Amino acid sequence: MAGKKMRIVSSGLVPITLKHGPIEIALGTHRMPREAAMRSVESGQSELCGVLLEIGDVLIRHPWALHRGTPNLTGTPRPMTSMRYVRRC
Repeated sequence: MAGKKMRIVSSGLVPITLKHGPIEIALGTHRMPREAAMRSVESGQSELCGVLLEIGDVLIRHPWALHRGTPNLTGTPRPMTSMRYVRRC
């Protein structure tokens, strides 16, 4: 996707705490080839960081950054909104 600017914008509709299962993102992996990024996470070189959100907070991330969801340990759903932004350069 060379020549495109891409971002994903997400916002929690409820507070997202560690118990609600926040998204974890491996910082800097959006700048690596996927295989190298996977090795970096598996080896512990790239740390996964949980993103906690309050109502109204906005998370802006690159879609190529390795990320994963974590389990929601509460009995309450964790609704979020997400928008994908793509612009040709």
